[in-house]
Amino acid sequence: MPAYDDWGQRSRVLLALLSSERAILRAMTESAAQADITLQQFSVLGVLSRLGPVPMSRLGEELRVTPPNITGVVDRLEKKELVKRESSSKDRRRKEIRLTTRGAALYERVRVGYSESLQESLDAFTQEEQETLAKLLKKLAKEIARKNGAGLSAPKN
Repeated sequence: MPAYDDWGQRSRVLLALLSSERAILRAMTESAAQADITLQQFSVLGVLSRLGPVPMSRLGEELRVTPPNITGVVDRLEKKELVKRESSSKDRRRKEIRLTTRGAALYERVRVGYSESLQESLDAFTQEEQETLAKLLKKLAKEIARKNGAGLSAPKN
């Protein structure tokens, strides 16, 4: 039995979370669109920025997309000279996807664009409210991950 058994209240909380998620995704999408890339392309640039060169299969795993899907996204990014396919330094038969200098600069510009917008929105909260919100969201993510098993991962800190 849940500790707090008020479906109406829980529904309002879930709707508020989903509304916030949509607002964040909208800010990210708009920032990416200004750079003439999609949110999915931005996500690929983000993985490469975080992990460095990786095989196509790893990109698909990180983004939870099918091989044909990730291939198409990488093809379009390569045409824009934002990523490059290269032979692996460990196994020349294997191709890795690498972020180009241009891709890294564009990723950073988009990231900063939506981050500044979201950070300005957080300024409506006090420092204490921001810390409380972060703790509650991490707690929720951990609980969702626990209930759904290994398919989802909770934030580390």
